[in-house]
Amino acid sequence: MPSGGRYGRRLAGALVGAAVLAVVWTALGAWADGPGALVLLTLAYHHLTLTGWLVVGALSGAVFAGRRRGERAAAAFVVIPLAAGWLMVGGLAGALTGDGAEVASSTAPGRPDRRLVVHSDFGLLDPHWTVYVEQGTWPAVRRWPVASFNGDAADNGFAGASWEGPSRIRLDPAEGPPAHVTVAPSGRPASYATFG
Repeated sequence: MPSGGRYGRRLAGALVGAAVLAVVWTALGAWADGPGALVLLTLAYHHLTLTGWLVVGALSGAVFAGRRRGERAAAAFVVIPLAAGWLMVGGLAGALTGDGAEVASSTAPGRPDRRLVVHSDFGLLDPHWTVYVEQGTWPAVRRWPVASFNGDAADNGFAGASWEGPSRIRLDPAEGPPAHVTVAPSGRPASYATFG
């Protein structure tokens, strides 16, 4: 079946719809982001580089799927430079903000619905670690920040985070005394610790 026909237009429409859905999901995640936010809702917002690649790929595919063979070359002269520019901007944004990677997690003793999660962001200047408490079962998992470690100096680095019980967290900097944070039954930490 030739592209640009009914099948090509349907595919193009589906790809544009997927791109719009990704952008709306990202915008909702940015709006809802904060302590206690649903992890599923903020997922696209916290992975901007990947989301940007998906949007550009879907829109590029839509342009080519909805065109006849002779129009594809003309569309390529427009789409490819725009896609390349968008991906460079997205890559730079990802490098500046750091799409945090999960580097450690542990389940609270006696609470299989509560996890301690450590994300590491390596931006342009200094490493940064953020510790979160996640509570709930998928897809209704909520996330609260517990601590941040700024690795601009050796003593501010992240050495560890662990459970001391189902509702108590121990946070260890590279140097100095640990901090202890209590977690409420809702999953919300009683305090926020900052190192550096």
